[in-house]
Amino acid sequence: VTRKVPAKNFFLHYRKVDLQPNEILLSIAIPFTKPGEYVREFKQAHRREDDIAIVNAGMRVRFAPDTNTGE
Repeated sequence: VTRKVPAKNFFLHYRKVDLQPNEILLSIAIPFTKPGEYVREFKQAHRREDDIAIVNAGMRVRFAPDTNTGE
């Protein structure tokens, strides 16, 4: 039996996810960007591994075809 859970429902709290004791995470689906679309992430923390971030950000911008105007 498999189930699909959107990321917004999977991550519940800090270090708490919607994963039952008998479940394992098999895959994560990340859609490809479209032409003119750019995605970047940013994390600011004191350490690189296993640290609570001071600031997190996810950014996405999509430009109108053949322009530098965001949609």
